[in-house]
Amino acid sequence: MTTPTCRACQGSGLRQSEFPIGPCPTCHGTGTHRWVSAFIQARSGSHRYPGKIYVQLAGVPVLRRVYEATRLIPGVDTVVVIAPDGDRLTGLGVPVWAEWPGVGEDDVLARYQQAAQLDESDLILRVTGDSPCLDPALCTRVLTRLQAEPTVSYVHTDAPSGLGCEGFTRLALEEAGRDAMCRFDREHVTSWMRLTLPPHAQAAVGLDQPWRGPAKMSLDTPEEWHRLEAFLRPRTEAAAVH
Repeated sequence: MTTPTCRACQGSGLRQSEFPIGPCPTCHGTGTHRWVSAFIQARSGSHRYPGKIYVQLAGVPVLRRVYEATRLIPGVDTVVVIAPDGDRLTGLGVPVWAEWPGVGEDDVLARYQQAAQLDESDLILRVTGDSPCLDPALCTRVLTRLQAEPTVSYVHTDAPSGLGCEGFTRLALEEAGRDAMCRFDREHVTSWMRLTLPPHAQAAVGLDQPWRGPAKMSLDTPEEWHRLEAFLRPRTEAAAVH
């Protein structure tokens, strides 16, 4: 597999800026780089918990927490929220792409396809906007595994829901977009990959230590908000002290 020319330095390996001194920070001077896009899927509506991405957990809106955690994943070139067409998710201070003419709200797979085309992605991390406890270290393992093994095109996590992300290649995304036909696969993006890609093309990564927190860390109901608030509030306050 040929590694694409680095888009940041056009293959020169040098920093492209007003003061072009030193190696390109994107490809680290190699001149080649696979562009990594982290797309956070979110929408203002929710059947079980409308507006949950705006709700504050330990003083910070849920989607803002997800965005800031995603930005901490090393090696990611683009971090952006992708929302249904016209759903601009204002007031959260996060970048949002929400122009997908002709793409239905539940066709999240098509939204990922168009976002990857727009960003010229080579590798994609799928993050959900209801994961306020996203673990950047776990997501880093996902990306590292995807980058390190040429035969692997889809990586997921063996961890509680809401802690990790999924990673896949642009080719796997295009194959899913072309061949996934049922509504469930279009809405859940990676279910087709899990069921269809051969075992050698899939991999899983886990936490480096046993998990002692709640079994589910994503936010889907008001009841789960109370549990996550109880989990996050003391940790956030302790971090502020230190």
